[in-house]
Amino acid sequence: SSPLFGMKLAILLAVLCGTSFAQFGTDNCVSAQFQACNSQLSDFWRVDTSTAWKDLASLDRITQSLIVSPYTIDSWVNVCNGFSSFYGCLGQAQIRNCLGTVGLVGSGLDLSTAYNYQGFLADWDFKCGVGFWTMYERKVLTTCVESTYVNYQQETSAALATYMTA
Repeated sequence: SSPLFGMKLAILLAVLCGTSFAQFGTDNCVSAQFQACNSQLSDFWRVDTSTAWKDLASLDRITQSLIVSPYTIDSWVNVCNGFSSFYGCLGQAQIRNCLGTVGLVGSGLDLSTAYNYQGFLADWDFKCGVGFWTMYERKVLTTCVESTYVNYQQETSAALATYMTA
């Protein structure tokens, strides 16, 4: 009975591991490609993005620094085009492998921070997608949103801290 129990346990563990990998993927981020794409992003934005993927506050400060006065849609376009170029460089598989939960944890981030990055990037996906056209069509709204984003950094940081601990 003992060898049979051991075999059943091994099969159960294999099934659980297989299910886990199928559901969550694996850490297959190609580090050299990610670094090359991040270097491209740094060049595109003309800022140092070397710490952007290890410290979310750094990435937030970078995006804030790119929104400059006078607050026109051009600043927003620059941020969005930078992200678009970065994602294009990575390609769909590497976006998932590097910026998905497993990839971010595999890069050394804790699970909570990985989720926070995903929330931050989803926010920018909205801002550069559906949210973009609302701002593009109304210059007054563009000025208001960009001015608020830049001039209320302390409040934005507090909101981000609240989000990160939730």
